[in-house]
Amino acid sequence: MSIGKFIYGYLHFVEAMEQNVAPSNRKNSASELYAFENAVKQVKTDIIETKKLISPSLHVLWTILEFYELAIEDFVMIETIRESITRTHLTAESAINLYFDHYIDSLKTKDAYFQSRTNDFMDLKNRLLNALSHQNKLISIGKSTFKKPTILVFNRIFPFELSQIELTNIEGVISTEGSLHSHVAIILSSLNIPYLIIPSAKSDLVNHDFVQIDLMTSKITKTHPIPQIQAIETHLEPINQAILSHVSIHPAINLENEIPIIIPDHWKSIGLYRTEFFFMDKNYLPDEIEQYLHYRKICQKALGLRVRFRLLDVEPDKPIRMLEGKGYGVDLLIKNHTLLATQLRALLALSKDFPIGITVPMINALVEINQIKTVIHEILNEDEFQSSHLDYQFGIMIERKNALKQFNSLSGFDYILIGTNDLSAEYGKIERSNQLMNQNTYLNKELQTDLINLIKITEQKNILTLLCGDGANLIDVIKENYILGFRNFAPSPKNINLYQITSNE
Repeated sequence: MSIGKFIYGYLHFVEAMEQNVAPSNRKNSASELYAFENAVKQVKTDIIETKKLISPSLHVLWTILEFYELAIEDFVMIETIRESITRTHLTAESAINLYFDHYIDSLKTKDAYFQSRTNDFMDLKNRLLNALSHQNKLISIGKSTFKKPTILVFNRIFPFELSQIELTNIEGVISTEGSLHSHVAIILSSLNIPYLIIPSAKSDLVNHDFVQIDLMTSKITKTHPIPQIQAIETHLEPINQAILSHVSIHPAINLENEIPIIIPDHWKSIGLYRTEFFFMDKNYLPDEIEQYLHYRKICQKALGLRVRFRLLDVEPDKPIRMLEGKGYGVDLLIKNHTLLATQLRALLALSKDFPIGITVPMINALVEINQIKTVIHEILNEDEFQSSHLDYQFGIMIERKNALKQFNSLSGFDYILIGTNDLSAEYGKIERSNQLMNQNTYLNKELQTDLINLIKITEQKNILTLLCGDGANLIDVIKENYILGFRNFAPSPKNINLYQITSNE
């Protein structure tokens, strides 16, 4: 359970992947080569089969395993290892170790993004070595499920391991080594599960200890289980419609599969769909048709609800390989006209058949709004849109201090989303990171004063205002924002039950 800056749960220590490769009994290069090629086939088969079994909530992991599938077939990797076996007469095990250790060392000399990929290639190396020795038990917990709030502790965690865990009731994941830029971090972030790197996590702690972890300091404290926390986290009580009637819920989602087959009556719209998760870890930029088809699936699942699509929002904690170093938020969109126009064209085409919103991230000033709207008008003048009825609204995200303080000078939009994470970080003068934010940061007095002024303006102008980020996902912060006057919230779907507790108190 997450309360303010803390998470609570029972520790579960996960044993390291077995890597004890039996000495080779093969006698010659031909048999070594045969063993290596069989290992590659086995790992590829494992990847394909794992993709079939992945839970819908782990769509990001499915995308990452596509990267694995490409990596295990890499021509340079295969030919280099083959040559080590046939020309220098290394065993398959030695050739695999030599190639991957050299490649991993080369990644460590590059920037943070490439350094974080070392985890993936360690994973692939280990899987090949295990395939050589026919060891299939990669982690001890297999398809484990957890009935109580649980915090998993690994020495080092790999993406494959997440596919073997039912992540319901997982409150956090700790690794004693790793990277916050890794694929594991991206997967867990998409699920709103805190991921921490704590080298000393196993000191003085044992399996099944109930602990409190301070996300600000990474301090782990043994404590007693809290019944209230367990009741909240396991959602034992049904949602009370009378309580929900005090606010409007517009869930914020990252993935198609976060939309349930039967949509609850209290969902008023999809308040925020973060399109960047569709782009992440692709080695190309999806074209207009691919984007349109993906966005159409979202709208079809939404069953008539308006889906507010946020334009591509690249930030340091959401890297997109093809756009590294080209800027962030709305600045990147304005500087990359083709990228912007392609996404807008796909969304506007979608609005012929579905109600949508087009949301611009990280707005700072009126000139940026006008620049985006100019591109929209250029597209609408194209023949394809001349005689079409389009059902779209135009919105902006208020995530910068300057935009909030100068809000009265902004215009030209139908709705706004308040990005509480970025705003709280800027007002609190700290780096933006969900794992470092705490309750007091979100309740900054200057920020609250400026939010009250914004609410007055939006009420006068009849502008729909949605609150998203952790300001809509932390129970005490939700209560304070309700008191400030917010009535439209965009929480993660899994946190909607918090609004029952908020209104009860």
